Amino acid sequence: MWSIAVEWQIYFWFALVFLPLWRRFGLVAPVLFAWAYGLTSYYLHFGGTYSWMMGDFTLGMAAAIIAFWQKPSLMRLKARLPWYALASLFAAGAYLLLVMQRQFTLRHPSLHWLNVTCWGLGSGSEWPIDVLVGLATSCFILGSTYRLQQGLPDNRPLRLLHHRAVILLGTFSYSLYLIHTPIVIFLDHFSIRHQFSSNAYFFFLFSVGIGICLVAAYLFHLVFERPFMPTHLRKGQAKSLEQGLSQSRS
Repeated sequence: MWSIAVEWQIYFWFALVFLPLWRRFGLVAPVLFAWAYGLTSYYLHFGGTYSWMMGDFTLGMAAAIIAFWQKPSLMRLKARLPWYALASLFAAGAYLLLVMQRQFTLRHPSLHWLNVTCWGLGSGSEWPIDVLVGLATSCFILGSTYRLQQGLPDNRPLRLLHHRAVILLGTFSYSLYLIHTPIVIFLDHFSIRHQFSSNAYFFFLFSVGIGICLVAAYLFHLVFERPFMPTHLRKGQAKSLEQGLSQSRS
């Protein structure tokens, strides 16, 4: 249920606020408004635990508009900016900020409350990191979309995304989105309790944490998501139809 507190608001904000702001003041206005509202509601405790995530949703909206809206100024912007380089820059910034926060917590455990108060919940989802991750992801998507639209050959990131294993991961990505946070929070607290260094923490998170998240998400997908997916239902209906035909013939 961690994401519902933000998501139910987004359905109203996009239709009633963000879309009119975009049409009246341009693309930057809804993004700035979303981050301002999200952070204000977070610190004043009226918008949900992860209310700043609304800003990341508007970054996705902005990326979609730049990628597909046939406005000359946006088409020039899409063609000129080095999207992959920007994605790498923002991703590196997120990584460095995460390392700095973790080093602060390990070196000054008595001041952990200050880190939590200033940046977020101490759960690995602090809002400055989410800003940078959202920007990095949006830039990466824009760079990849532009290459596909121009008919350019796949580069290394696109070849990775077209790999069968990654496509399989996409079939249960929503379940992974839903349940990864409590797992990561548990592993984060475990590593802090045992005084992992930054290098040991990241090795632990990527070698152990990703595997646990993937297994748990796939099991969750099989039980709660797959039975209600349209393609799975169609397969079940086709199987029932075949059984019915075979019984009628017999």
